[in-house]
Amino acid sequence: MSRLLIFLLVLPFFNSCSNSMATSNDSESDQNFSVLYNSEYGGSGSDRVEVITDLREWSMFWADLTYQPALSAPKFNPDTRMVIRKDFQSRNMGGNEYTVSEVKIDGNQINVEYSIKSSKIGTDAITAPIMLIMVQKVENPQVRFVQVMNDTP
Repeated sequence: MSRLLIFLLVLPFFNSCSNSMATSNDSESDQNFSVLYNSEYGGSGSDRVEVITDLREWSMFWADLTYQPALSAPKFNPDTRMVIRKDFQSRNMGGNEYTVSEVKIDGNQINVEYSIKSSKIGTDAITAPIMLIMVQKVENPQVRFVQVMNDTP
């Protein structure tokens, strides 16, 4: 009985430590992009963009990032789709929500419009935000992230 009580007391703590989301859903099917993963933790801590088109590389990266089996990585056809990895610069406080509003593709130019919304609850933790977005595949992609709205200090 005491083990059950301890488990029930500790369970909310473990749940609150994760601020990561696998966010793709069927309602995004009319958009030309899907946000597969969005978290304040797990990025490199430096401003970085990477395009992933290799399924093996993608599966291994997903497993390293999410601590889930490689087979659990979202599937995509590498002939028609690709994943954009965006690591944002480290921040000295957390509690922000990164949202992609639009992805514009013109030739090989890909502009990802995003916003950062501050939460009512902040943390003093150093964060390393990361976002994974699946888009239509283009040759020699030139990816640019454009912040369109910001209500963070």
